[in-house]
Amino acid sequence: MLYDNTDYSNLIKFTKDGLQTANYTEIRSIITNRYKQIYGYDIDLSTGTADGQFIEMLSLMMNNILLITKQMYTNLDANLAQGKMLDIISSLTNVQRRQATYSRASITVTSISGDMTLTELDVIDKNGTIWSWSSDTPVTFEEDVAQQITVQCSEVGPIKAPAGWIVSTALNLAMTVQQSSDAIVGQDIETDEHLRARRNNSLASSGLTTLEAMKASLLNINGIEDVLIYNNSDNADGLTTKDSTEIPLHQIYVCIRKNSSIDVSDATIGSMIYEKITPGIRTCPSEVTADNKFYNYITGSNVQQTVRWRQCTPVHPGIAISITSIDHYDSTNTPNVIKEALIKYCNALPLSTNLISQDLFMKTIYADPKFKGQPTYIVNSVTVNASTNYTNPDTYYDFSNADITITNTND
Repeated sequence: MLYDNTDYSNLIKFTKDGLQTANYTEIRSIITNRYKQIYGYDIDLSTGTADGQFIEMLSLMMNNILLITKQMYTNLDANLAQGKMLDIISSLTNVQRRQATYSRASITVTSISGDMTLTELDVIDKNGTIWSWSSDTPVTFEEDVAQQITVQCSEVGPIKAPAGWIVSTALNLAMTVQQSSDAIVGQDIETDEHLRARRNNSLASSGLTTLEAMKASLLNINGIEDVLIYNNSDNADGLTTKDSTEIPLHQIYVCIRKNSSIDVSDATIGSMIYEKITPGIRTCPSEVTADNKFYNYITGSNVQQTVRWRQCTPVHPGIAISITSIDHYDSTNTPNVIKEALIKYCNALPLSTNLISQDLFMKTIYADPKFKGQPTYIVNSVTVNASTNYTNPDTYYDFSNADITITNTND
């Protein structure tokens, strides 16, 4: 056999920059050179010959093996990992991916033909989706007596049900069904990007007395979406927040956004805040009275410590958009596309984020579904509460289609 002087180390090797693999062209060149060393340099290795096709096959096989190896190596980096590999890496820091949740709705049911004793009930909405209620013990629904129950959607994820959407029982029962308020919409399974961000935040949770550790620990509670903490460490005159709360010296102010479809007890939140707070530092009550929450934490010496925080309720200032339609504008669907894009953007903003009309202006432009790559409308203006900008009072947004109006100057 001829001496093999092919440098196989070029196929795969570790360098100071990490794993390095050959690409398809380099792999084919190495195999071709070795083939010629064995069978002679005058051999025909064009793709039209059997030998040429065999080399192509070997090159593709080896290229796929190297790509998978490189992908596995890349997935060891938490900043690049995806899917199951990101789950594994995150679990090493006790961060788990949040699973999808079910939508829930409050409805009023009334028996119209005698009393009914039930342990479960299925109702149906206008789209044919089943919503279910169940109880561990039998519940009696008296005739002509309205009774409120909470039903859960049979499908996981963000299933919407505006008021009046759930209309009747799934079976032919002598009961009326009324839905007076919108359903609490569930959530999809947590994305890689959101999980990666939570994991990075959780790395600060090893501290015992830092605000970063407190925030990270609170965010690790399933059902808490966002946390904002003010700290008045050196202002003797007090620190005023955007929601007009005065924070005295050496006190903190904690604002929390909860997922309305997941129950999180006050004891869980209050205990976490107290256990992460610096000894001697107090928590400040909110000026927004309706959002005030507290928990009396019992210390080891049976001393009661009151922990306070703000459980934020959402706002939805009116957004007014003026556009001018041009060729191929779909007056039926495009306004809804624009609204959905803005709703998704605003509802995902962190706590206390102001709305800037210029940002909404650009989001409106990007929302254009376009026709063959060409825009279908021109954005004239965007205002929030008839103003250029909106100052967020330390809370979050929860928009619906009704909060956004679109005016077409060509109508």
